Amino acid sequence: MNDLLRLGVISEEEMMQGAPFVLRKLTESKILSGGSASDGTFILAQKPDRSCIYLNEMNQCSVYPVRPRVCREFPQKLGERPGYCPHETINEA
Repeated sequence: MNDLLRLGVISEEEMMQGAPFVLRKLTESKILSGGSASDGTFILAQKPDRSCIYLNEMNQCSVYPVRPRVCREFPQKLGERPGYCPHETINEA
């Protein structure tokens, strides 16, 4: 939830209400497309073309200084296959 706090989409007070509250609030506001409150995994929503909601019209990250941890670590740490991008696999299907 620290990523969501850093992005400014939740406040510290909202974070203290717990993951189920945050997941529900941000899913309803279309910032998240889903996730798991039990393990604190959150999935950012995507635009209709499946790109990140934070990409601007020039295809650049509009939240780069406060981007989520998974973006900071990409592609070094992405699951069991470093360098693997699931987005590329989805687009190939």
